[in-house]
Amino acid sequence: MEIAQTQAKLEPMKFYFLLILLLAFTSQALGKSLDWQSAVALVQQNNTELAAAKESYQAVESLEAAARSGFLPELSATISSTQSYSEQTSAQTQRSESAALTLSQNLFAGFADLNKYRQAQQNTLIARLQYQQAKAQVSSDFKNAYVGLIYAQDYVALTQKILARRAEN
Repeated sequence: MEIAQTQAKLEPMKFYFLLILLLAFTSQALGKSLDWQSAVALVQQNNTELAAAKESYQAVESLEAAARSGFLPELSATISSTQSYSEQTSAQTQRSESAALTLSQNLFAGFADLNKYRQAQQNTLIARLQYQQAKAQVSSDFKNAYVGLIYAQDYVALTQKILARRAEN
């Protein structure tokens, strides 16, 4: 059980470590250096978990705005026009037109509107916290992977120095 949990925690770190290594090698091949800011920007643009959490938060926010509609008046309009012809003579026609405008306001719905709005506010709060949690998790995984990359680069440099000293001896 504990091994499975450890592996589950290592999976995102492996992904970010491989992503950083790939970006580092690609940027070196293209002659560009990958600094911290550009690496953070790439992770923010390409991370699917972060994008999904952000989309979920935005969707719940729009549902909260829709929950406010119970407090607002409702306006509806209809326009109709009819024209009828007599079968015996086409000269006799009858035309009628009508228009209607209806405005209604819900005065009291047994606190249903208020409770729907409060529930929507709580759902928005939960979605915002989940988005912040996703950002924190991505940030933590990315920082750990970046530290791993720096360690690996330093280890490669050290190994090259050791090999150069051995070649001298």
